[in-house]
Amino acid sequence: MTARKDKTSRDKTGRDRSRKDETEGVPEDRAGNGPRNRPRNRPRISSGASPRDMKEDAARDERSAVPGQLSDRIRDTATEDFADNGSGGAMTGEAGRRKQDEGDDSMTPWPVHGGRLSDLARFYPQAPQPWIDLSTGINPHAYPFSPLPSSAFRRLPDPREEARLIGEAARCYGVEPSCVLAGPGTQCLIGMLARILAENPASRMIRIVEPTYSGHAEAWRAAGARVAALAWGDDLSPGEKGAITVLCSPNNPTGHALDLSAVRTLADAHGRLDGLLIVDEAFADFEPQSAASLLPHPALIVCRSFGKAYGLAGLRLGFLLGSHPAIGVLRRMMGPWAVNTPACLIASEALADTAWRETMKRRVETEMTALCAVMRAAGLVHIGGTSLFALFRCTDAPGGMRPETHDETSGKTAGKTTGETTAETSGAAFRLWSHLASAGILVRRFAWDETVLRFGLPEDAAALDRLRVALG
Repeated sequence: MTARKDKTSRDKTGRDRSRKDETEGVPEDRAGNGPRNRPRNRPRISSGASPRDMKEDAARDERSAVPGQLSDRIRDTATEDFADNGSGGAMTGEAGRRKQDEGDDSMTPWPVHGGRLSDLARFYPQAPQPWIDLSTGINPHAYPFSPLPSSAFRRLPDPREEARLIGEAARCYGVEPSCVLAGPGTQCLIGMLARILAENPASRMIRIVEPTYSGHAEAWRAAGARVAALAWGDDLSPGEKGAITVLCSPNNPTGHALDLSAVRTLADAHGRLDGLLIVDEAFADFEPQSAASLLPHPALIVCRSFGKAYGLAGLRLGFLLGSHPAIGVLRRMMGPWAVNTPACLIASEALADTAWRETMKRRVETEMTALCAVMRAAGLVHIGGTSLFALFRCTDAPGGMRPETHDETSGKTAGKTTGETTAETSGAAFRLWSHLASAGILVRRFAWDETVLRFGLPEDAAALDRLRVALG
């Protein structure tokens, strides 16, 4: 892969600031439907009224303001609720500029990880009910697990139930049971792993391929490590002894994915320098290949989420896969009963159900095709994603959105360089985001590119029709 030097810009104080968020990289989607679109200029969110003003005016706004006026405040300010909830979320206003100057490179201004509909509803009290949440990328079709006895909620998990969970996970992911560590959600495991590895002075600089899930950078910073941003298309070779590189494949939200040969090459290169490659496969359950097939490997750890593909995120279950010594340390630290009894029982049943997984794979692919058709008809361009979420570029506000035209040879889009933000397109994603919020539909917007939005799958045909109507 070709290396690309980080760009710099000057902030309002006149000093240089690393533009880690000016990464290239939204590839053609694997179905061949999207352009090879590489966004480069990703504007910061502007400041506006102070959080104090926002809080004081909230009650009056909820009673009297129209959705458009509320959305202006949401765009230009951060309430105390959303300023920084410990998950690395982007902030706006003065607090946001301080965090950006400190190097925060979070994914999205509202909310940090999707959801939080009750908070959003305060700003859009006139929005139709029920809200449609397309912001998370979680499968809207939950696994139909067998009813649990009430005793499952009263008692601790039995060792045989824990062993069954590990065994089914090992079979599902194609690894030995000794390579499986289960925990209460991948986010928890990511944070604990960072604290263990950051204790090594040689591992204080962590490289994360961005833009991506902000939980990784937040976990490493909380552990005291310095985080350096790489871009898709950069040379990901470790370069120095003890390097740790983190990447998501398929990536959230761009859909980038490395093939197995590239992952193997990177893992081998890290191993030769006593480093480590961490591959987050949170959205890999419906993908044709997995880095887990390369395990055991001394320099590779794979993260797998259970709740996203199975539509059971509230169960809080995730896995670390690998033979790296850090996994053994983490297993001892977590002790017994790291996974609750209902999670053990439900996940064991779901992971063993290969027929459901294959059927669901075809279903979400079909539904994603339908979603992309609706979005294209509304003038948006599909630029990446997976079968559970899709990233789209906006070109204008609702009622005036114009589809971009692409030249695959030159990489030009509507007369400008692909991914380049202009006065015409900057803020288009926010306008659409606010318009959809007024219609009771929540999607994801991002601090690093104000022209893109991420959409998860609607639950059913009625939800898709409501989205189509809202798009006009």
